[in-house]
Amino acid sequence: MKDLRKQMYFLPLLILFAFALSNCNKNTPCEDNCQNGYCSDGDCVCDSGFGGKWCVDNIGNNTNNSNEDNSGTVSFWRDFSGNPIRISVDSIYRGQITEVFNTDPQCNNNGTLDVELNYGTYYYSAIEDSTGITWSNTFTISVPCVTYKLTL
Repeated sequence: MKDLRKQMYFLPLLILFAFALSNCNKNTPCEDNCQNGYCSDGDCVCDSGFGGKWCVDNIGNNTNNSNEDNSGTVSFWRDFSGNPIRISVDSIYRGQITEVFNTDPQCNNNGTLDVELNYGTYYYSAIEDSTGITWSNTFTISVPCVTYKLTL
């Protein structure tokens, strides 16, 4: 009976110890490492305009000044025929290019894809689904209208 009583006292301590040990082993690699954001459940949640594992990559959407007039439009276009090209900017799908232009169409032309963004540098990716052709690169908006030609 004494042994059973000792086990009854020891069991809650064992359970408490196991619970504490399991919390100590929780993997939170981002703790104190998120440069432009905060750590949540072991992952960095980045502020707007930043990305990457530790929120140090400038991916755009950050204004160099707080003045709302510091924005412009990027106009994606092409000079070859084919199926529509789907385009994402900073991993957000923005639309598609449908028309062919022989010369630079400037911004806001029917058939181009126009995206208004704050001044800054951004990453784009594009794909033509039927052929699997892909494009990706960065572009910078520092004036009201920037055109970006996709070529084969």
